Parts: sequence; C-alpha cells; structure tokens
Amino acid sequence: SRLSLFLHYDIFLGWIDVLHLQLLGRDPELVQAFYNARRRQLQQPEIQPNAAH
Repeated sequence: SRLSLFLHYDIFLGWIDVLHLQLLGRDPELVQAFYNARRRQLQQPEIQPNAAH
C-alpha cells in the first residue's frame, strides 16, 4: 500500500515530507498515519531519551 511504502522511507526524509503543511492539506490521513507509527515506535521499552534530554 502507499502508506506502507511511506513508512519505510528513511525516517529523516519522512519527517521532512510530513512537516510541510502542504502535505497535511493534500493528504491528512497519510500525515496522521506517519505520526501514529512514530508514536508506536517511541512506546517501545528499549527506546530511551539520550543524555542531553
């Protein structure tokens, strides 16, 4: 699916893509899906903040 391809992009490039308000206006479901997937990743127990936080 288009979403699964999007979520496999390099995460930095994915952020650049979804940070543009133009994409939010064109495809809000895709932007929301990206951030939902990112939130799920951050809930994994092995994910810890780095020392700078």
